[in-house]
Amino acid sequence: MDFRKIAGKSDEVRNAFEFKFAPLPDVDYAWVIKHAKEQFAAADSAFKTADEKAVSIMNYLGSGAGLFTIGSIAGLAANQLNPFVALAGIPSLLLAGLSLVFASLARRPYSAAYQPTAMQASERANLYDLHGGTAIEAEASLVSTWHQATTLCQDATNRKAGWVSSATWMFVVSVSLLLLPLATAIGQKLFFPKNADDPKPMQVIIKNPAGPPIPAATP
Repeated sequence: MDFRKIAGKSDEVRNAFEFKFAPLPDVDYAWVIKHAKEQFAAADSAFKTADEKAVSIMNYLGSGAGLFTIGSIAGLAANQLNPFVALAGIPSLLLAGLSLVFASLARRPYSAAYQPTAMQASERANLYDLHGGTAIEAEASLVSTWHQATTLCQDATNRKAGWVSSATWMFVVSVSLLLLPLATAIGQKLFFPKNADDPKPMQVIIKNPAGPPIPAATP
C-alpha cells in the first residue's frame, strides 16, 4: 500500500505508516495491545456516527424541501399561492440543495487501512514461535498495524465531519430562510389587501343579431 497517495497532506497519517514497532523480550505489552484495539474501536465508532449524521441530513432535506416544492407548485397551479411568495422560497431551496451536496460528499468512500487479518496474525505467531518468542510478543508486533488503521480512520472521520458540519450549517440557514415566504405573505396581506370594492373586470357588449346582447368579460 502506497501511504503517500493516502496520506496526502496529513502528517499524522504519514507518521503512522512510517511507524514500525518491534516488541522487546520480557516486556508486558498486554495493556498496549488493549489500548490499540480500544483506540481503533473508538475511531470506527466516530466514523459511523459522522456517517449517520450525514444520512439524517439527507433524509430531512429529502422530506422537507420536497414537500415545500410540491406544495408551492400545487399552490401556484391552483392559483392559491402568490408568485412572490414562491420566489421568496427559492433561496431556502438553493441552500437546501447545497446542504444535500455536502452531505452526499460526506458519504463518499474513503481510503481505509483495516485491523490485522487472521493471516497476518497467524504469520506473526509462527514467526515468533520459530525464533523463541512469546504469544504476547507476536500479538504486540501488530500494534503498528492497529495504529495505522486507527489513524487513517480518524483522518477519514475528520474529513467527513468537515462536510457534515458544512451541510448542517447550510441546512440551518435554509430552514431560517423559510421565514422569507412567510414574511412575504404577511406583507402582502398587510400592505396589499384584497378589498371587496376592487374594480371588477370591464365588460363589453357583443351584439348578437339572432338574440339578445351577450355580455363578455375582457381582461
